[in-house]
Amino acid sequence: MNPEIPQAPQLIAQPVEHKTDGKFIVTLLFLLFMYPVGIITMWLWMKDWPKWLKVVITLPFALALLMIVWVIIISSTNLGQGGV
Repeated sequence: MNPEIPQAPQLIAQPVEHKTDGKFIVTLLFLLFMYPVGIITMWLWMKDWPKWLKVVITLPFALALLMIVWVIIISSTNLGQGGV
């Protein structure tokens, strides 16, 4: 028998580096507490975020804005007709 038995390489855990720069933290806080400002900072600063993610985050605000405009248009046209 051969006394030199090959040993498996030892796995050393490497610390995971998280990207927590200032712009990321500010954008995240704005998205949580001041949503419209967060959307603007997200589109301006977060260049490495995928576009589909930014669209998904922006969609609720855009839909709400469209609904408000639609309600204003509908209510202004009903007022001239003596609507209920």
